[in-house]
Amino acid sequence: MQNGALLFLIGLIGVVSLACNSLAQKPEPAVSPLSSQEAFKIISKNESKDGEVVTIISLERMAIVDPDVGGPIGFSSMFAYDEKSRAEPAAYISFYSSGSKCRFPSNSELIFVADGRVIHIANEPATANLMAGKLISLSEPGVGKCKESLDILLAKSVYFSIANAEIVDVQFGELKFRLNENHLNALRELTRRMTALKP
Repeated sequence: MQNGALLFLIGLIGVVSLACNSLAQKPEPAVSPLSSQEAFKIISKNESKDGEVVTIISLERMAIVDPDVGGPIGFSSMFAYDEKSRAEPAAYISFYSSGSKCRFPSNSELIFVADGRVIHIANEPATANLMAGKLISLSEPGVGKCKESLDILLAKSVYFSIANAEIVDVQFGELKFRLNENHLNALRELTRRMTALKP
């Protein structure tokens, strides 16, 4: 992955954090059976960054419902690009929670298991080339309420391997769950849009 693309996306972390905090403040989504294979919404918007216009493509929050994790966990994804840049895009996958107690570990690694392939993302200072990805954890504990977000910056190739897998399990801290077909279809649509941007 080109360092320029990753540094560019890390520069957008303020935008991402604001978006995650806004999403975490929304009421938890109603839990209902999903009858449509297109049970997700992807939006596009422009942001100004250092005088340059950046396009952000994002997946609106979906719910991960699993009896083993307690209340629903929010799930979304996004990537950003600048038409003037030749940098290969990288992308975020984000998880968030707004519950009566904190559930996300403040210092941990996150593990994706995509069709048996184990992908570790550590919560540690960024390496020089960031090939392993980057994990950013935010927590706002309050009286009877805890808003949390976990943003994972992934190389395009790693993101694609997750999106195109048939089975994807996720683990961080004591939380373990599986992305369903609608979650994966949403990620696949983002990969399609990402691929269409660059020759």
